Amino acid sequence: MDKQTQELAPIKQQVTKASINAGALSIRKEEDLKQSTDYLSKIKAIAKTVKERMNAPVKRAYQAYKDIKAEQEITFGGFIADLERAEKIVKNKMLGYNEVVEARAKKKEDAIAEKVESGEMTFEEGSKKTEEVKTLDTKIDGKQGQIQYRTIQKLVIEDETAIPREFLVIDQYAVKKALMAGREVAGAKLVEEKLIAAK
Repeated sequence: MDKQTQELAPIKQQVTKASINAGALSIRKEEDLKQSTDYLSKIKAIAKTVKERMNAPVKRAYQAYKDIKAEQEITFGGFIADLERAEKIVKNKMLGYNEVVEARAKKKEDAIAEKVESGEMTFEEGSKKTEEVKTLDTKIDGKQGQIQYRTIQKLVIEDETAIPREFLVIDQYAVKKALMAGREVAGAKLVEEKLIAAK
């Protein structure tokens, strides 16, 4: 008989006995009910012991995992934080460049629109010139990676005191949902913010 079988033998004996006794149990009077209550407590105690025994290796493994993770956080946490800062710097510079390109494009488009409105340029010529205005692609492929500019709707609370009473405890999700549905919410607006999703 191996070690584990020897260690499990008393538990198996208790479980078998509990199962046999449960099947033989007969409750015919109040005294039987009281004794059954005590018996049920014994079954639950045995089950607790079995579960503790079953979960002991998992608890030890989880504690070892937590200890290793904490140690790794100490060892590598600074590197990760530095890399996250570096990523944020690069993304902010990319977004900054994107804003410059978009501002130039808008300036050119506005100039074209003025010429069309003043009659210096026909609508067809203006449309063609507007299509030629250079903007960035939303997806940029590098040699080793890819980025994608995405525009999201981000809620900005401009004046909490102007927000209607129904949003008194400001539920930003509800305010944003209402704004996205086209409803006006005093004191709040949606602003677009570009993010970069890297692959």
